[in-house]
Amino acid sequence: MDARRFAQPYPYTLPPEEIHRAEQSPLVEDAQQWSYRFGRLLHAQLSGIPPDTLTTQREFGQYTTWANDFPALEEALFSDPETVRDRMEINFHAMNRFMLDLWTPINRGRWPSEEKRIQRLAIAQNALALQGLFFYMARQRYVEREGGAHILFQPEYEELNRYLTGMIQEFDAAIILLEFARSQPNLTIVPAPLQFEHSNRRRNVDFVVANVIDQRAVGVQVKTNARRETVEGADKRRVVFVDGTTDLGNVKAMRIDTTSSRERVRPWPGIIAAKRVEGVPSHGKSLTRAGVHPSSIRYLKEQAREMVGTIRVDYADLASKIGQRILAKL
Repeated sequence: MDARRFAQPYPYTLPPEEIHRAEQSPLVEDAQQWSYRFGRLLHAQLSGIPPDTLTTQREFGQYTTWANDFPALEEALFSDPETVRDRMEINFHAMNRFMLDLWTPINRGRWPSEEKRIQRLAIAQNALALQGLFFYMARQRYVEREGGAHILFQPEYEELNRYLTGMIQEFDAAIILLEFARSQPNLTIVPAPLQFEHSNRRRNVDFVVANVIDQRAVGVQVKTNARRETVEGADKRRVVFVDGTTDLGNVKAMRIDTTSSRERVRPWPGIIAAKRVEGVPSHGKSLTRAGVHPSSIRYLKEQAREMVGTIRVDYADLASKIGQRILAKL
């Protein structure tokens, strides 16, 4: 779809009460403001008009400084049951801080070079994989401490499990989307900022895929299990669905009832991230945005192998299948 046409129904400007809603924690106000600014930047560039924010390296540096403190914000939100949902609504930053280089072609209209394009995609994939593995490990440790995965399916934990599942699912999807982008020299993929993620249920997306040379764009929405009515009710011209169960294969057989030995297949995202970590180099430029000291990589690779060692993930095949649907609408 033409980039201008894609952007047109999304709001460029939002009133303050829609940027940070009254029911949200004050802790996420800055996060929502930053997301809104990225939304204005993306909307302007797709629409072919001069952006009025994030136009300088200084501004991107200010965002990087803020994003460096994101883990502390994340911990504060997760520590209070009342603010867990607010954490899920700022997953944009959890991914964006590792995907900042992918905004370069949005701003400049091209990649600096083919070498840097491939390098920056790999850096982002590795960083996203490491972060996804951290969540996978945290969930696994909790399950082991509580005596089994059944704890996540108890009524009092169902909402938290649903939020975590959706969040980790987006990390896995991002890794596959960037794998697809490797074969498409004119594309970049960025997480969807506030205006594109929360403005209209029919058009809400989690990622925006942009062909910066031909000025085309389409959105990607990630679902753990995409319901038929959700898919049919979406804007089919603008939204491509990625299903964590059928597209990504993020499922695992487990006991969810302590009174029965029967195993049931349930969503279990993080597999793609963990498998990617197995192949992450323990040194070099591909780790520069991962936020992990090289001395820790060996341990993390061992953890990944222990958790998903026998599972096979065909990244190229997943990327090809999802990529074909994106190209059909792009």
